[in-house]
Amino acid sequence: MRTTLLIPPLLASCAALRALAPGDGSEGVLRGSLARPAPGDYVAHLVHLGGVLAGPGGWEFARLSPADRRYLRSLVRRLVEGNRSLYGDGPAGVSFHVVKSRVPFAFTLPGGRYFYSTGVFRKYIRSEGLLAAVVALQTFRTFHGVYVRRTVVPTGHVGLGEMLALVRIPLEYRDQVNKWGHATLGRAGFDPTPVLDWIQVRNRNVLDFALMDGEPGVVSREEFAFKNFLVSSDRERGGSPPPPVPRRNSSRAFYGLVRRLASQGG
Repeated sequence: MRTTLLIPPLLASCAALRALAPGDGSEGVLRGSLARPAPGDYVAHLVHLGGVLAGPGGWEFARLSPADRRYLRSLVRRLVEGNRSLYGDGPAGVSFHVVKSRVPFAFTLPGGRYFYSTGVFRKYIRSEGLLAAVVALQTFRTFHGVYVRRTVVPTGHVGLGEMLALVRIPLEYRDQVNKWGHATLGRAGFDPTPVLDWIQVRNRNVLDFALMDGEPGVVSREEFAFKNFLVSSDRERGGSPPPPVPRRNSSRAFYGLVRRLASQGG
């Protein structure tokens, strides 16, 4: 059975978000959301896996200062407060982890665990607006459990390539998540245009993001689909674009975060 995630153009109500049914075997898109996943559910497995990765013996992480953690949590809090109909009180126990790696990536796991690499901050996340866009996409996925069920063979260790493959989703679901990210940013008072910037950064540097995005050419199709969405949204408004949200200069907290991560290598 083919499953779909429906995106209302203006994010009118939470009722527009349809439950994503499990697939018929090794693969299916799941949604956590209002009903907690069962203990044996795949989403619960990913929650556990996140704890293993972030725990002793897991990956090597850069240090985040208390101020850095407060700053990152404030971005999530602002997104949640601007989208109560979608998030309620938001993910509980949000945590941030930055892996020491030159490979650029950003992903999230159910349970509010956000993962980045030092490489993605050093080379690509150069503005606070772009970081907010990435966080918005991650927040939608972690809160609503948008992941693909895959067969996992327990080996006691999950490598970077394996982990990025586990959290990768097909193009049709990326497209829907991008639309939700765009909508939630605007409702929270952020500039939503960096969602497109994030897609274009990955498309221009497809080899760097090969582990994160997988199949060659998928990001160019992702960009094409999202641009069509933006054009159709303008058309529905009678051809006039939405009022622009002023692009603000990045904050001192953002630059402090990037500077401290860059100094830690990886």
